[in-house]
Amino acid sequence: MKGKVLKVYFDGQIFIEQVVGGISRYYASLAEALNNTPGVQARIIAPFHRNEHLDKLKGKAEIGMRFPPHWRVGRISWVMLRASSPAIARFGRPDIVHETYYADRPYLTHARKRVATVYDMIHELYFPGSETAERKKRTLARCDHVMCISHNTQKDLCEMYGFPIERTSVTHLSYKDFGAYADVEPPPSLRGAPYFLFVGNRSGYKNFSLLLEAFASDFRLRSDFRIVTIGGGAFSTEELALCARLNLASTQVVQVSGGDDVLGSAYAHATAFVYPSLYEGFGIPPLEAMSVDCPVLSSNTSSLPEVVGDAALLFDPRDVEALRAAMLRVADSEVLRSELSERGKRRCLEFTWQRCASSTLAAYRLIL
Repeated sequence: MKGKVLKVYFDGQIFIEQVVGGISRYYASLAEALNNTPGVQARIIAPFHRNEHLDKLKGKAEIGMRFPPHWRVGRISWVMLRASSPAIARFGRPDIVHETYYADRPYLTHARKRVATVYDMIHELYFPGSETAERKKRTLARCDHVMCISHNTQKDLCEMYGFPIERTSVTHLSYKDFGAYADVEPPPSLRGAPYFLFVGNRSGYKNFSLLLEAFASDFRLRSDFRIVTIGGGAFSTEELALCARLNLASTQVVQVSGGDDVLGSAYAHATAFVYPSLYEGFGIPPLEAMSVDCPVLSSNTSSLPEVVGDAALLFDPRDVEALRAAMLRVADSEVLRSELSERGKRRCLEFTWQRCASSTLAAYRLIL
């Protein structure tokens, strides 16, 4: 490969699936970082899409065009991806095709080597036999190498699938730095009583119910603080029923919507960010919180200790009392909050998109 430009093509699957989202942000950021590396040319093949992360690259890595988010172009986008990708790959002759999600058949059909990324083993653990799990198996079977976004995901993949560890590499992700929003005035919904913050999807293994139960179990927490959630949509019937059973009023558990400015402000003004997930493949939100000096309370399972290191207060995500005690510790100690904030600043420096690109590039070169 010496003296030759390394050509990497990413298929457009995830950019059709997501308008915004963590996986599409990963590939857009990875492609951008690879293109900033001498001797590397990265292209995302997405003929029609609605993805915001890809749009921000301003055509520097994209082969395709973006439609407005409200346009319903999903079906034609998939047809165009399937129809045009083989010719694009045949003409471009990429060294690496990096599949962005799981499919029965490859879209980019011509490549010297083929890779994919495994983000987690959630479907195998919580939805065994699902279509996604079956497509994942077929995708990995045709790949020369597989990226895993944490050592824990690598371990789970190899144990559950019997996948050869020598055909895998760990490529840690990075995160969006919310430091610019630290001084943004919080919206009215975030003003008032101090709060513990929960971000994103709340269902199933995300374990939001544990946070509600821990909060409700202590008189001081429920008297002096609130729970604020961002993202995940309106509260479900089941969540409202749980709040009623726990005697939590609508003023004590608040759902807020908004863009990055609201999320950044929410992180910045929270007493702490709580991440009670039962399982993660990596865990970006704790790093986002750390980027704006927000203390983090994190589950001690799966990949999360690997990501947060000593910069978070860890707890057992199946133990209500353990989370209640952690919340009280951080609420009662300004010294602890300051210490966690300082550790978080240092921890964030461990995870950059350029470092992700460098480890990914090393894996590409390993198989060429």
